[in-house]
Amino acid sequence: MVSATAAASSPCAACKLLRRKCLPECAFAPYFPPDQPQKFAQVHRVFGASNVTKLLQEVPPGQREDAVNSLAYEADMRLRDPVYGCAGFVALLHRQLRQLRLELALVRAELAMYQKQTVNSNDHGSCALIDVNLPCVDQLLPPPAKAATVAGGDHRPAIAPLLKFGEWLIAEENNGI
Repeated sequence: MVSATAAASSPCAACKLLRRKCLPECAFAPYFPPDQPQKFAQVHRVFGASNVTKLLQEVPPGQREDAVNSLAYEADMRLRDPVYGCAGFVALLHRQLRQLRLELALVRAELAMYQKQTVNSNDHGSCALIDVNLPCVDQLLPPPAKAATVAGGDHRPAIAPLLKFGEWLIAEENNGI
């Protein structure tokens, strides 16, 4: 952290980059300290100093710091990815989330089938043998999904019904939102 005397004597990062005198009423000084010159440089490169000044004047004083931080983040992401900016990063995270939900659905379906096999082999008729905080397999599987076997008599489920189940589960979650 910069001391009060050092902050008063050195211009803010904006004034330093723009090569002007930093006045006490400088609009940039509270948000672009002298020890973070790259923050203003990126914001200036993407948005321009005059646009940032106009934006700061329109934003209520209590929200200006959040606005500057948002501008700095957007500028950083826009410089990394000039086409999509942070929207591209958000889209990437949504794709990863969908993929993880599908994987989770597949694992839950496989676990439910093994749970049902365990119940059937022990002939207890209860889903409480394996406690994984999941509903009973009859509640978990959609009505049209039937377990298939892979060629060669292997009793493990084929992947196609599991993928359909995963897609169905994701669709159900999205409908609930």
